[in-house]
Amino acid sequence: MAETKAKKVAPRRAAAKISVKEANSPAPEDACQPSPRSLRFSGPTTHISHDHSAQAAAGVRHVWPASIVVGLAIILTASIAYTAVQAETEQRQVIRSSHDRADIVRELRDLNTRLGQLEAKVNQIAPPSGN
Repeated sequence: MAETKAKKVAPRRAAAKISVKEANSPAPEDACQPSPRSLRFSGPTTHISHDHSAQAAAGVRHVWPASIVVGLAIILTASIAYTAVQAETEQRQVIRSSHDRADIVRELRDLNTRLGQLEAKVNQIAPPSGN
């Protein structure tokens, strides 16, 4: 088995101690051309997919389809409710009209009975002539 050699670790450099006055002063002219070794970014780094605004924008994409689906659901529910109410109203009208017809038939029968009784009384008073 081959032995592996340990890699040499480069010593870390200590951060430069700069006073607030020096940090706020304008950069020297030679600072415009920094060397690649001295250029460091010391801040948080995240991937673009971890950006909250990107996530919010991705979530907003679903608002319009969701609103369309909700609108269609409301329309469907309203049409079903309207149809149910319309059917119940028509059924009440049919029942009411059948009750009205029954009342009319009953009144006609009562009138026919009373007319028959009246005719019998008239025939008792003045019998019909047999010409």
